[in-house]
Amino acid sequence: MSADRFQLIAVRLLSGNFINRAVDPELFDYLEEPANIDGLNDFLGRVGLRALRTGNGETWFAALRRLDESNRNAAREAAAQAKRELRHWVSFLKLTMSALNEPAPVAGALLHAHRLNQAIHENLNLQETLRTLAQRLRSTADASLQKMLELVINWALREDQGLLELIDENKGIYRLTGKVDWVLDMILAFDEAKERETPTASQAFAQTGALFHASKDGA
Repeated sequence: MSADRFQLIAVRLLSGNFINRAVDPELFDYLEEPANIDGLNDFLGRVGLRALRTGNGETWFAALRRLDESNRNAAREAAAQAKRELRHWVSFLKLTMSALNEPAPVAGALLHAHRLNQAIHENLNLQETLRTLAQRLRSTADASLQKMLELVINWALREDQGLLELIDENKGIYRLTGKVDWVLDMILAFDEAKERETPTASQAFAQTGALFHASKDGA
C-alpha cells in the first residue's frame, strides 16, 4: 500500500500536479511522515527536483531543487508564463470567492456553478470581472453572462490550468484544486517583488519554488 501511494504521489508531482490535504487526505498524510518525504525527495532529486509545500502548508508540489545554468532559462520561461497568467488567476479567484462567500479561496472547497452564476448576475462589479476575463480568454463580444461563465469554468478545468476538477457534471459542482494554494503564493511573490522593485519575474518565482511543468505547457 505504501509503495502504491509513493508511486502515485511521484507520478502526480512529476506531472505538475498537486497533493492537497483536503483533496487528497491519504496521500497528504503519507507525506506527513519525515521518512516518506525524504524518500520522495531522494527519488525526485534524480531529475533535479524536490517536493515543497505551499506557504499555508496545505499543498505539496514539485519544484526545481536549485537554480543553475542548466535550468535557469526554463525557470525564467516558467516565471514569465506565470506572470502572463496572473491577471487571469486573480480574476478567477475573485469570482470564486463571491460564490463561496469566503474571504479567500480554499483548496478543496466545492464550487456550485449555479451559485456563482447567481452571484455574478446580482453584482455589476463581478459582471465586469467576468467580461474582462472572458475577453482575455477570447470570448465573443456579444456572449451572454452564462456563456462567458461556461468559458471561464472550462478554462479553469483545462489540464494546463488545473484550478478546478469536476465533481458532478449534472449538478454543476466543481472542486478547487491544490493549485489554488500555489497560485496564492505566486500572487504574493510577485507583489513582494514589486514592493522591492525586483526587475524580473524569475526572481520572485524562485523565492516560492518553480513549479515543474513536465506536461502542462500552454497558455
